[in-house]
Amino acid sequence: MPTRWAVIVAGGVGARMKGNVPKQFRLLNGMPVWVWAAGPFAAEGFRLVVVTHPDHQDRITKAGARFFPTEKIYWAPAGKERFFSVKSGIERLAETAKEDDIVAVHDAARPFVDRPLIRRGLQQVMKTGAAVPAVPPYDSMRIHQLQEWKPFPRAHLRMVQTPQLFRYGRLYAAYQQPYQPHFTDDAAVVEAAMYPVSLYEGSRLNFKITTEQDWALARAWAAYESRPEG
Repeated sequence: MPTRWAVIVAGGVGARMKGNVPKQFRLLNGMPVWVWAAGPFAAEGFRLVVVTHPDHQDRITKAGARFFPTEKIYWAPAGKERFFSVKSGIERLAETAKEDDIVAVHDAARPFVDRPLIRRGLQQVMKTGAAVPAVPPYDSMRIHQLQEWKPFPRAHLRMVQTPQLFRYGRLYAAYQQPYQPHFTDDAAVVEAAMYPVSLYEGSRLNFKITTEQDWALARAWAAYESRPEG
């Protein structure tokens, strides 16, 4: 049975949100956002690797000891771009992980990932070696062509999320490439290394907190989830 690793990318500085505390460290119902994101992976038997700026390592250590007392939390330093942060997390495992191990890369700012979604990803990555969650858009779409915005069939589009799961050997090899500006997620990096990527069913609730409006939605959903039964 391959070992499962979850690389939680918590290196953002929250430039698009107000306040001095990066979004991944804000408290959501008394628990840091990154802990919400990491918890379902720990529950599914993943070992946790948290990638963050060295200035915030103490936050990870303290919250990890409180919320994951039986888990060893690995830490890796974040880079300027997401590419370098993920690469840092992958290389942190170089002496431990085996080629066939499973690595899930997940945004710390997606607090509502759940165990069924992770299980779907595990099933898919075991079949294909690279699995990415995606959801269809509900809104009508338009594309800019010949200086006009023209309708585009939404059936041909998918919105990509995390966790993106890969065999460790493929992911490590892919991240030895030079950085390219279009590497906005791990799937793009892996495909550029000529490895195929498959999709699995994502979740509408698995949204990323990017703006203050997203934060308001996250607080509302967390409060709803914590409501008394009856």
